[in-house]
Amino acid sequence: MNTMMVLSRGVRSVCLSARRGYATEVFSVDTMNANLRKMQYAVRGVVVARAEEHKETLCAGAELPFKEIIHCNIGNPQEVGNPPITYIRQLSSLTNYPELADYEHAADIFPADVIEKARLITSLVNTGAYSHSQGHHLFREWISKFI
Repeated sequence: MNTMMVLSRGVRSVCLSARRGYATEVFSVDTMNANLRKMQYAVRGVVVARAEEHKETLCAGAELPFKEIIHCNIGNPQEVGNPPITYIRQLSSLTNYPELADYEHAADIFPADVIEKARLITSLVNTGAYSHSQGHHLFREWISKFI
């Protein structure tokens, strides 16, 4: 059996159907929706390019009707002045590298509640790369109880 492996389930099903005689078109640049072809990755789009031009203009000392550029297009809360969410970063560090919690200076780096929560999580679940698409059931349960 000659099978074409394609990552997208929709494309693969079209290809398999074509092989079985149900369809003759295969997903391609020619058959895709025109809006999909025109789509741009906004993080690097026209608005960002123009903002960079304004930033260079301001840095060169020129006058504009504003004094600074704040990039709000990428969902980076630090860009608009919010501090990093330290607790989540610390917990993520310890759950993805549990041996850090046993490091002799861990208490100097991580708060006790973070170390305790990380040990609890790693004792109950594997924090590897894959889980249910809605998140691990234990975390969903904890969140629903909190809410």
